[in-house]
Amino acid sequence: MVKIEILGGHREIGGNCVRVTDKERAILFDQGLRFSVFKRYYSRLIQPLGLPELRRIGVVPHPDTYINVNAVYISHLHLDHLGLLSNIRGETTVKLPSLNVYKALEEGWKMSPSWPVFVPPRFFVKITEPTRYRTDENDVLAVPVLHSAYPANAYIYFGSDETLLYTGDLRIDGSPDTQEDLYGKTLLDFVEENKDIKIDKLIIEGTNIGRPLTPIKMSEVRGIMERLFQEEKPTFIALHELDIESLLLASSLGRSHKKDLVIASPRLNRVVETLISDTSRKKSILREIKVLEDEVKQSIFFTKTSINDVKKEPARYCILTDIGRLDEIFRKFEPLSQNIMMAPVILMIAEPSDEEAIFDEARLINWLSLFGLQPYNTRISGHYHPYELKKIIQTIKPTEVIPIHTLYPEYLRALSESA
Repeated sequence: MVKIEILGGHREIGGNCVRVTDKERAILFDQGLRFSVFKRYYSRLIQPLGLPELRRIGVVPHPDTYINVNAVYISHLHLDHLGLLSNIRGETTVKLPSLNVYKALEEGWKMSPSWPVFVPPRFFVKITEPTRYRTDENDVLAVPVLHSAYPANAYIYFGSDETLLYTGDLRIDGSPDTQEDLYGKTLLDFVEENKDIKIDKLIIEGTNIGRPLTPIKMSEVRGIMERLFQEEKPTFIALHELDIESLLLASSLGRSHKKDLVIASPRLNRVVETLISDTSRKKSILREIKVLEDEVKQSIFFTKTSINDVKKEPARYCILTDIGRLDEIFRKFEPLSQNIMMAPVILMIAEPSDEEAIFDEARLINWLSLFGLQPYNTRISGHYHPYELKKIIQTIKPTEVIPIHTLYPEYLRALSESA
């Protein structure tokens, strides 16, 4: 008999951890870091002493979580789902949506002076990648989903007496220009075409339930950015390094407005170069990007430019970096110079800061104000919006809905029942 335990992600955003036991088999879906707990005890000045402390506080799963687990299935590489792989005890297989993208991120985690150094796994943990649309040795089938972290998977488990679907994080509206190239057949299309798969229990996220967010689409963001790119100023863009759809949008707009797109983040550079190696259709667009040699010391595909080159013709450039390094980049320019005064800073912050706690928005705005820069928030959520839940439920047709990754599970259930 299939047994489901929500060990993390109940009435909180992030920290997902779902244990499924079925006869002699046990599997985990995600094993995320609980940032809602992490922020109660730690800051830039107070760092964890080690994994035992993080376990005791409840930031990462208890060691008993992994007893007899056959495999851990990670939906995507945001840390509130990936978690700290070094926390896994015993010989276990971890299946990631992209092994190569993980390796690109791992380089940064290994060099971290603080807690991210605990992300990489111990030597006895086997890291692999599921084959999408194919049921594996644990009767789990991976299906791609749209999300602000690329790539991302949902997982269907064909149990002994029930079939489960774990969505991870997902949105259902993406960029029509890139969706097919990047994702192929996504979850709702797959379910529509495979009507013989009956989902008994749907474990679904509800991040945006009850949250004050504006449901803007990628096409609407394009229109906003079109106007900002027309200014005779340099354009700064900050995003998460896994938000490949936003990156492709910036790249496309840069070409149409004859601006040179320059990556000024080692992490972002590593991920983008990995995606170029892994994907075939978007190479021509991505290869036109340059890197800022003052920040990115090594680059395989991209030509280099210097901060002095940018200063000579600032309006010609669009500087692209990850959200955690934006303040470090524009501090290299002359404060309050006419060349950058009121230059647009586009914050493509897909997720609320409490999901991964990767930046301090108030601190960032203070720096922007000090330098006379103009911030524009263009949040394209990586999660579906409440009005879209009806379509999800009517497509999947689950017998039971189990909420996760939401502050308001009772509202999600009520919406599901009325769909």
